[in-house]
Amino acid sequence: MSLEKKFQQNSEFKSAYCTFMDEYESLGHMTQVVDPNRQSYYIPHHGIFKNNDTTAKLRVVFNASAQSSSGYSLNDELLVGPKLQTDICKILSLFRLHSHVFTTDIEKMYRQILINPQQRSYQAILWRDSPEKPVSTFLLNTVTYGVSSSPFLALRTLRQLATEHSDQFPLASEVVLNSMFVDDVLWLWMTGGDSLETAKKIKYELISLLGLGGFQLRKWSSNSPELLKDVPSHHQELVFQEDKLENPSIKVLGLKWNPLSDVFLYEVHLGQVPMTKRNILSQVARVFDPLGLITPVVLWAECLIQKLWTLGLDWDQLLPDDLIRLSTKFFESLPQLSQITIPRSVVLPGLINVQLHGFSDASEVGYGCAEYLRTVDNNNKISVSLLMGKCKVAPLKKISIPRLELCGAVLLSKTMKFCQEMLHSKFGRVPTFAWSDSLVTLHWIRSPPHQLKTFVANRVAELQPLIEPANWHHTPTDTNPADCASRGLLPYEILDHSLWWRGPDWLQEDQHSWPNQLLPNSTSEECLAEFRPPSSCVLVAAKGPNCEFTALVERFSNLSKLQACLGWIFRFINNCRKNKETIHSPFLTVKERIYSLHVLVKGTQSHHFADHIKSISTHQTCPSFLQRMSPFLDENGIIRVGGRLKNAQLSFNAKHPMLLPKNSHLTHLLIDYFHAKYLHVGPRTLQSLLSRQFWVISARQVIRNRLSKCLICTKLKGNSLLPYMANLPEARLKQTRPFLNVGVDFGGPFTTKTDKLRKPHMLKSYICLFVCLSTKAIHIELVSSLSTEAFLACLDRFVARRGLCSNIYSDQGTNFIGADRE
Repeated sequence: MSLEKKFQQNSEFKSAYCTFMDEYESLGHMTQVVDPNRQSYYIPHHGIFKNNDTTAKLRVVFNASAQSSSGYSLNDELLVGPKLQTDICKILSLFRLHSHVFTTDIEKMYRQILINPQQRSYQAILWRDSPEKPVSTFLLNTVTYGVSSSPFLALRTLRQLATEHSDQFPLASEVVLNSMFVDDVLWLWMTGGDSLETAKKIKYELISLLGLGGFQLRKWSSNSPELLKDVPSHHQELVFQEDKLENPSIKVLGLKWNPLSDVFLYEVHLGQVPMTKRNILSQVARVFDPLGLITPVVLWAECLIQKLWTLGLDWDQLLPDDLIRLSTKFFESLPQLSQITIPRSVVLPGLINVQLHGFSDASEVGYGCAEYLRTVDNNNKISVSLLMGKCKVAPLKKISIPRLELCGAVLLSKTMKFCQEMLHSKFGRVPTFAWSDSLVTLHWIRSPPHQLKTFVANRVAELQPLIEPANWHHTPTDTNPADCASRGLLPYEILDHSLWWRGPDWLQEDQHSWPNQLLPNSTSEECLAEFRPPSSCVLVAAKGPNCEFTALVERFSNLSKLQACLGWIFRFINNCRKNKETIHSPFLTVKERIYSLHVLVKGTQSHHFADHIKSISTHQTCPSFLQRMSPFLDENGIIRVGGRLKNAQLSFNAKHPMLLPKNSHLTHLLIDYFHAKYLHVGPRTLQSLLSRQFWVISARQVIRNRLSKCLICTKLKGNSLLPYMANLPEARLKQTRPFLNVGVDFGGPFTTKTDKLRKPHMLKSYICLFVCLSTKAIHIELVSSLSTEAFLACLDRFVARRGLCSNIYSDQGTNFIGADRE
């Protein structure tokens, strides 16, 4: 195996590897099995040293992404689970908002959580510490790093532990739920009063709470030595010894932090490598800046990478000379980042006012933003600190500077929204000020998006909900710190750049000394070019008779819902009136539904038969199509058909149905209702059912039209496709003598007499039919049975009469097949 070959080449590596695996087994984190399950998944493993330092502690990595014989890996089949860890930028930003903080780490967090024994066969490994021993199978008993679901399982376990014991350890439970990133715990508190006692209480609660789950806290660090007095030195990340600090800095979520001086540091280790695209990308990736505190340097590096991509070079191809000089200049100055010290805390003790200021800017190479926290204490001392920065390179497609300025404003609005939510948890609502040096961009931001063209309108519509347009102000270009983020700076240029680190000088003064916040109107061509041309629109609205009622009816596609809606409205009106009997039933009565239907019919008639109603009420002549129905108005003012059924023993609705037009929406709803109620009956039955209450003009046409739109009926009455007919045989199309090509078949049986006596003997017989394929002539022969012999005798008689045949076509009956064999 490749691992054992590496053991032979490096004895120190083998010793460290065996020590790690022995510890893994001795702690019960893996168990040897004699008869492994055939459905096991074997995870490959290898060892790594942190930062390639062979003197550091070795760590064995389990690769659950390795494919098995099936072509799939364990990670391919596992569900990763939702993201549970808090955003790293939010944790680091909150880490800077407090005067005193401490950090700690859960020792071997994954390995303290057991896996269901029935599922451990999917975490099998092969291991032996000597080539002389047989290879053994071990099962990993705990959550394993390298398995895609492990982060979710570990964090979900901690959250469950904190939730179950939140009543017993309320402070520690809140820390576990809100101040953890994987196995790193960050807690922070404000000074004053008994803050140190509170911190100690939280520390003890954390130790007790996590101890219930078998988790041990190690690597304690704090900027307050008082808090770590009772923590054993071997459990501390740093050790305070008579004002002398060993290992003066630690890593906090990737950032270097010196607890003694309470500052953030940057450290970049570069090696001498050939100038290729692969190596440059690898070197730039070493700069870790989650908060964007060195955004100008990051933009400089991103612009360099963009130039590499535009050249289309291969990964290991050497760069052109001009890019080599540019890259060398950047990488030679990059180690100077180690001279930067950034105060961790950005607030003053005893503060009375907090403000958030954001700046955006753009240039031809990119656009960026910077956020500053301005705090004022009770002595009116003002402090301005860089809180966060972001940048993006300009797209390769050329965009105007005002549009890039707008993109920078959008980036600033998103970043400030994040900062607002983060600061709200600490200070509540914080006043926000957004600054830009582009009057064109500010004018767009304060304009309605529908007046702007698509590119600008989309970004303004995205920006306005995040930051109120009234919070945007103008700043001169020379006092805009985002100018550094939009143009880029080399590491040696950013070291003492006061504008970037502390913002403009006027932020250190009172608000009345700030730049004029009144935004002048911008009438430049660049500004007006992004506005849509004005358009004229004339809207003419004509209110027709009874249009409100028609609009109400057309809003419904179901008659029952329409009746119910009107029924509840009329009940409300009835209950609001005085001297009326109120109805408190939770359901509509039949009487209320009938009344609603009558109102609907009357409203429909008023809309379609307005002139005819006037003629009927004044006993004038109606149009001929209506006059022959003898219409009249009933006591409710509804037009009904008169007819000749006055003396019939039928209901009033059946003798005098209500008249409805054919094109009204109510007519369509009634047809659909009765059609569905009576299980999709046909048009005739449906017309008969409707005529018991309603008389629809041109009912047959309307009903057929509505039923043609019924999907259920269409599916059930669909016609099957007919196959295409084949071509006629050649014998049917040629002109030949009669009976040269014939078709033959039998018919019957028929009953025939044997003689002409009074009571003759009756026999069952058949006819053999010969049809000429060219002339359609018919020859009939009487046959006594369906046997082959009878058919052959029949065929002899036919040939004797009509001549020999060239082709005889049949249906392949058994007698025909037997005759063919003869």
